[in-house]
Amino acid sequence: MLKWSCNECAFTAWAPQEQEVLRLLAEHIGTHYGDYTWGTDQGVAWKCQHCPATGQTTTRGQAATEFRTHLRNQHRDRFTIHPAHVAEEIDYRGSILVDAQSDPGGVESVRSYLRSAASTAVVVTSQPATQIAQLQSSEPNLPDAISLITTHDVRSENCDSVTLSWDVLYESSVGVNHIEAASLVALGESIKETLDDHLAMYDSVCIEVGILAEMIQIFDVEKVFKFVTTLGGLARQRDAFIYYVLDTELKHDRTLYVLQQASELVVTARGPGLIQEE
Repeated sequence: MLKWSCNECAFTAWAPQEQEVLRLLAEHIGTHYGDYTWGTDQGVAWKCQHCPATGQTTTRGQAATEFRTHLRNQHRDRFTIHPAHVAEEIDYRGSILVDAQSDPGGVESVRSYLRSAASTAVVVTSQPATQIAQLQSSEPNLPDAISLITTHDVRSENCDSVTLSWDVLYESSVGVNHIEAASLVALGESIKETLDDHLAMYDSVCIEVGILAEMIQIFDVEKVFKFVTTLGGLARQRDAFIYYVLDTELKHDRTLYVLQQASELVVTARGPGLIQEE
């Protein structure tokens, strides 16, 4: 993954390809250079705020493209792009909230990217068979082992055959642990036990909680806040990181605010990339 941080504000972008980082960069710099173009009798002109350079084209879109090209070529120190993982922002310890409400299309690539930072992963899901099938279709650059924790009855989804396919394809191990009760306490205990089991065998562990929207529907926001903060503290103590993917639109802004306060890092999904705005 590649990273770019704005020199003039807290905006940061991560994406798998440089062209995707540049796209996110281009979307952002307009907030700082809102008045760099203006109409003329001949078309649309632009002027750089960092040097005497100017230009003129026929449309505002072309002017914006020319200006961004000029910034990248002549002021490259403002647009340094380098390899980095988003989990570095929290030193691979603690909790990350991924807000994918407005752009859920690239969520699977974001999940795969976040899992790549650890040698093993614990994935909490309500759709175990679907989750395993998605893992199978992902790139082979995956953790050595993945354990699934699910609140769904795995017997109805024939998970054993899917797990066998996973083992053969990737020579990796997938365990499925079913918890009967829709209880945050039971879920937390199951995550803790599975995390400790993985840490006894592997150097690094990440935890993916993919049922955040369902938890919010079942429990009040205060209970979810306590759950997120408690697991974040556990992850820090165990030198692991946990991330929550929110890919279903929330009904109340307050809920998102509470979740943001419970997380050490909040990023927003933009296609296959991520951005941090504050």
